Amino acid sequence: MSEQNSVSFVYRLLRGTFRLLFRLLTRLDVRGMEQTPLDGPLLMTANHTSLLEGPLVFAYTPRVPVSVLAKKEWEGTPIATFVIDHLNPVYVNRGEMDRKALTVMLRRLKGGEAFGIAPEGTRSESGSLMQGKEGAAYLATRSNAQLLPIAVWGHTELFSSLKRFRRPTVHLHVGEPYRLVDDPDLSRQENLAAHTERIMVEIARLLPPELRGDYAHAVEGPARWQRPALN
Repeated sequence: MSEQNSVSFVYRLLRGTFRLLFRLLTRLDVRGMEQTPLDGPLLMTANHTSLLEGPLVFAYTPRVPVSVLAKKEWEGTPIATFVIDHLNPVYVNRGEMDRKALTVMLRRLKGGEAFGIAPEGTRSESGSLMQGKEGAAYLATRSNAQLLPIAVWGHTELFSSLKRFRRPTVHLHVGEPYRLVDDPDLSRQENLAAHTERIMVEIARLLPPELRGDYAHAVEGPARWQRPALN
């Protein structure tokens, strides 16, 4: 049985419900989703400015199923019972290196699963990209997972626009998948730092200049990496 045929009824229901809501409440600009790898380990890396990036990606990605990360505080709450627990979650402790969660994710990635992850680790209050954490790079290099850069913007105006009876334009742009390859001349920590920068720059390339934040300078600068062929 394929992954797409094995997802639960509730998963499909949630996916359809989110799609319907976004179509009714927003003007959607979705680009590049056809580049999404449909099998094999995958980290879908997106910017994080609100709680809506996850539902947007979940609703429109052709990759089914996609597992999610969720804050440990949500475990056992009504939103977890009715939504999160149906998305194959890994609950993580916020604000610390959760080695147990990383171990679970690494095992599941090696088994071919796809995860949605926000490399910044927390929401950006300004809406611009913040410094990325090294967790995504760690997982990708140890599982040989492909990474799929995703940028979402316009969604933070959703509720204020609806109060004025307007439908905001929400952008969901997806870039080309890639893999990370260690530089043998760098130390382990230096490789993690370089990989993390690349992950964030790939997201920044998809965002408008005013939202590239800490990575605006790197988008137009010389790349410190090459795109290896996907085998």
